[in-house]
Amino acid sequence: VYVRVLDIAFQKHVFVRHTCDGWETSTDTDAQYVEAPTENPDAMGSTRQFCAVLRLAAPVNCLEFAVCYQVDGKEYWDNCEGTNYRIRVASRPSSPVRRASSIRITDV
Repeated sequence: VYVRVLDIAFQKHVFVRHTCDGWETSTDTDAQYVEAPTENPDAMGSTRQFCAVLRLAAPVNCLEFAVCYQVDGKEYWDNCEGTNYRIRVASRPSSPVRRASSIRITDV
């Protein structure tokens, strides 16, 4: 998960909280600073990029997560406006998809 945060202060902590079971349990994974060539100030100010690698113990159907940014004694959460970020894994069909060898279109 790549995250870009405002560069409010030098000392900052970014982590991703994620779950695979609807928040019965959760895991916090620290994000590491990633030097990026596009860290020039923009309309919002200077930003920094971080990356958190989420390691999952087993295959999952759905992963939910939120991002926390701690800086200057304050804590900021990004949870997709209260709905959490979600990644759903679609399963592959058990049999191969069959293609029609020819299709005939007739006027009705």
